[in-house]
Amino acid sequence: MTRIPTGGKRDLVSAAKHFYLAPVVGLLTGLVAWGAALLATHALKDARVGAATYLITYLLFTGGIHVDGFADYFDAVGAGARGEAALRIVKDPRKGAFAVMAIAANFVLTYALATHALTRLSSMGVTPALRAYAVLAAGHVASAEAMFISAAAGTPEPYEGMGRAFVELSGSREAVTANMLVMAGITAAYLALLGPRYAATLTIIVGFPALASLLVVLDAERRLGFVNGDVLGTTYEVGRLVALATLVALLGPLT
Repeated sequence: MTRIPTGGKRDLVSAAKHFYLAPVVGLLTGLVAWGAALLATHALKDARVGAATYLITYLLFTGGIHVDGFADYFDAVGAGARGEAALRIVKDPRKGAFAVMAIAANFVLTYALATHALTRLSSMGVTPALRAYAVLAAGHVASAEAMFISAAAGTPEPYEGMGRAFVELSGSREAVTANMLVMAGITAAYLALLGPRYAATLTIIVGFPALASLLVVLDAERRLGFVNGDVLGTTYEVGRLVALATLVALLGPLT
């Protein structure tokens, strides 16, 4: 999920066994990407530079892996393909016109929403701005959780692809329970930091991307018949955009 070297075992099964920790990685991603954005905005007094910094930092930190899957999947969606035709498009290493349009729309929307959010933050006092920063980082927690939900709810791909182990192992009772404990721990930390009045806000932030991810899974089950790595990447990106749009809409009460 990131470019950070972790050492230890590097096989997919080992990674899949610990996929329930995805929200923790999402939190780290959000803190780093939005932290860089805030620093750039403060240093240059320009939210547009901060928004560009957020997007670039996010792509560098994750290696663009989620965007790559998002592009591949929307190539098939744009072509209206299903079954074997959709799988051929998704597995094609080349990017088609629909993939390019999907990436462009993703980046434009990210830049616009991030610019709006950082403009709002720059007009806040220190405490409200830090509170808003923590909430913005929570958007990546929601995105990563949406990806885990997609893996737990999806049908494994019928071949030895990158996402098969993640989908197979995430649906186990142990993995789901562990993930719920992780999310409970992160939520408790947020409520302790922000106060209980943000419980409804955090529920919305996590809930909307989760619903969006389930819609992606439903489409993938009809289009491909299963959930693979590209679908997981798509749920992360869709969840991230939904979370960011939701957060921008909720920034007003943070002041």
